[in-house]
Amino acid sequence: MKMKTGTEKRKTALLFGSFNPLHEGHLAILKYVLENCRDCRAGIVVSPENPFKKGIGVNAASRLEAVRRTVKETGLDIDVLDVEFSLPQPLYTINTLRYLRDGNPDREYVLVVGADCLAQIPQWHEGLQLLREFEVWAYPRQGNDVEATAAQLNALEGIRGVTILRGELHNISSTEIRKLRNTRVTRVLRNFVVAGHRFSVVMDEASPLWERMQVNYGPFEADAPAGDADRPIFTLHVNHSPDWALADTAGMEPLFVGNNRPEETQTDFYRDGDGFYLDFAVNGKSPKVASLRISEDFKSGALGFSDLNFGRFAIDNAAMLMFAFSTAGLMTLEMHSSVTVNSGRAYMFLAESGTGKSTHSRMWLENIPGSELLNDDNPVVRVAEDGSVTVYGSPWSGKTPCYRNASAPLGAMVQIRRSPMNAATPLSIPEAYALVSSSSSGFRGIDSMADGLHETIAAIALAQPCFVLDCRPDAEAALVCHKAICR
Repeated sequence: MKMKTGTEKRKTALLFGSFNPLHEGHLAILKYVLENCRDCRAGIVVSPENPFKKGIGVNAASRLEAVRRTVKETGLDIDVLDVEFSLPQPLYTINTLRYLRDGNPDREYVLVVGADCLAQIPQWHEGLQLLREFEVWAYPRQGNDVEATAAQLNALEGIRGVTILRGELHNISSTEIRKLRNTRVTRVLRNFVVAGHRFSVVMDEASPLWERMQVNYGPFEADAPAGDADRPIFTLHVNHSPDWALADTAGMEPLFVGNNRPEETQTDFYRDGDGFYLDFAVNGKSPKVASLRISEDFKSGALGFSDLNFGRFAIDNAAMLMFAFSTAGLMTLEMHSSVTVNSGRAYMFLAESGTGKSTHSRMWLENIPGSELLNDDNPVVRVAEDGSVTVYGSPWSGKTPCYRNASAPLGAMVQIRRSPMNAATPLSIPEAYALVSSSSSGFRGIDSMADGLHETIAAIALAQPCFVLDCRPDAEAALVCHKAICR
């Protein structure tokens, strides 16, 4: 039986939420409203935050885009509203409904909620007043007695009324929502600590990528500390979906696009509104396989891709970049270097890809007793309050699988240059600054990041000896270097 609006004003039924993600259950509810309420509109209000769901995850702009894309694909005539993105915070449902009502006097707004939320409305901000000013339509949810809750609320004086959505929705709830419950996706958060900085990764609990990540992230996994004393420097939300698609970058501001080394990973970097957008390709000849949206403060990222074969590639590149960005102001550098430890000190070999960093480390391992590899591509360097500099292993080590959760004081940094002669020469402080700067990750086009990088690089250049080693790829080069820098 079709529900009548009972008023000349056109009703608009609104479903509020963070929609992380929008799923079949939400769509079934609104489809029911459209089919059973004569001359009604249906809408989704995407909330940038939810007072009952702190840290809801994927950044707000990404969730809004995902909801719009999903609704468009269904073909349903559902409005997607971003009204709460521009309203003052804190956000409350009653304030949003009042704002919409005042701006659209020819419409009557109805709040659509599940039975679980219906029971909570009296606890909301001005919850009872909301019931007095706006009609509520409630749909059944497993484990909640919607009949009893509706009866209790309808007995209150002066409320507009609670209506239970019945009929065809009952069939949808008992089949589609049961199917969703039986195949529901559970998201889990895991913590990792690199160079004393904790970051979090959120992903589907059943994803095979957790097992694949164990190889390089496993040594760095850690329990979350109690309380809020040690908040993560960033949280990366990983979303694998066959519906993933690259964003249209036409309206974005390009910050770094293109790479002069087509054999390397290609990353395009854009500013998009109040955040950033990046996409990745394995090399310059392959298509883009993943995208990353990062909040303006670099504390939240949403990674998307469709092919699990590129999942670890996508996670590694996203996590490396977010680590570099979020630690730029924390006296920390993520660097492009091979690191060998000898006699308790770390020696970093720096050069462009293909010049021989890894080869020189191997020469040390083979010819300098007591040498061991700490990391072969992306170690992390951190400057302490007392000015001491420590080098740390990381989950990222290029082609060599060296993922050691270990550290050592920095002994020296050495620039590797190919030459027919083996000779080590100390660098001046300006030369040392240039060497460290050219080998550190980050983006200097963002002022706050550039300032943080400069402070850290200057501290290292002033405190630690740096050399240039003109060398052949042989054992003698390792012996010459060791003699010059290990004094």
